[in-house]
Amino acid sequence: EKPANIRRRFEYAGGRVRVTDRRILLEPHAVNLDSRPVAIPIAEVARVDTYSQFGVIPTGVRLTLKDGSQQHFIVFGRKQVIDAISRGSH
Repeated sequence: EKPANIRRRFEYAGGRVRVTDRRILLEPHAVNLDSRPVAIPIAEVARVDTYSQFGVIPTGVRLTLKDGSQQHFIVFGRKQVIDAISRGSH
């Protein structure tokens, strides 16, 4: 489990991200405007990219799903999260 934020329409919802062998789970804190949990099946992930917030803070993870949609996370400890996603997709 790592501290993380997921980009929603109007906010980055803070919470914790956990990667299992089947899913990427984000459980937002209750204080967020949108506190619904997110569960992304690893089998639906087509690509994982990294990016830097504001061009300088290396914490971004972008998931491109097989349907072409994207999920953006800010993850503290992104290498461990990316490694866990890679292990789950093989």
